[in-house]
Amino acid sequence: MRKFSIPAILIVLFVSVVSYLIPRPVQAQNEIQCGDILENNFAQNGEKHKYIINLNAGEKIILSAQALGDTLKLGLSLYDPANNQIMWTYSSNNPSYTSGVLSATGNYTILAANDGGVGVYTLYVECTKRDGTIIKPGAAQTPIPVIPATESPAEAAPPPQAATPEFADVGFPGVPPVDFSNVVRLNLANGVPISATLAPGFEDIVGFIINAEPDDVLDLTYTRLSGNLNLGLVVLFPKNQVYFQSSLVTSDRLNTRLTLPVAGQYTIGVFRINLVEPATPEDTAFELIGRLNPQ
Repeated sequence: MRKFSIPAILIVLFVSVVSYLIPRPVQAQNEIQCGDILENNFAQNGEKHKYIINLNAGEKIILSAQALGDTLKLGLSLYDPANNQIMWTYSSNNPSYTSGVLSATGNYTILAANDGGVGVYTLYVECTKRDGTIIKPGAAQTPIPVIPATESPAEAAPPPQAATPEFADVGFPGVPPVDFSNVVRLNLANGVPISATLAPGFEDIVGFIINAEPDDVLDLTYTRLSGNLNLGLVVLFPKNQVYFQSSLVTSDRLNTRLTLPVAGQYTIGVFRINLVEPATPEDTAFELIGRLNPQ
């Protein structure tokens, strides 16, 4: 009987094809957070590393990676909570991606894959929150300062903080501090009405600027156009000192006349007051008119 033998080259080809068709294992997922900096290692070709991060609607994320050395090439992909791919980057030594405003809240999946070479890389995660707060890489790993052993307990301990009283339905909650440090300011043209809107859970402050000379007279008119949020109005000196403040709450209209004491840029802010929230908060639109030295 004649015997047939399979050439060695066919065996090698068969094994190669089977190896190619078998999916590469995905590394066990790692839960990460905004501000993380993570180092990881690709030990074989076609490897994928999976990261899970919880994000909220209205936020943005910036992902970037840096390979150690010149021979490793990697790509990044981002998937929404329903596993739809919403971004991917070309394979490179230092891929980077900035998302648009995210539409869904939930767990997002980040995949890092080596398209060429093996080795070490670092992943950087930056987020922009809905209120505009930016969490830079490294913020999630900020070390807690250690008090030197030579420092006495009396010197090391911070001064005691007074407890914030809770609202017990007696009197009213009051107005907490309002932070204008990151407010975007719009120009308030002399005598020209300008409209703006404050949205529940998103924008808390709208700022306007007007330039004045010493002893200029400012006529200021505020009119609520719609909505039910509790609002306040403030006029700040050029150095952010309070010159005028009024708790409008649900008032529909305010007219006031002010004599401005110094030259410079004044900020007129309309802001939310943290009183008892309406049962169903609504977007609140208003109109502001500022007239310098009215006739």
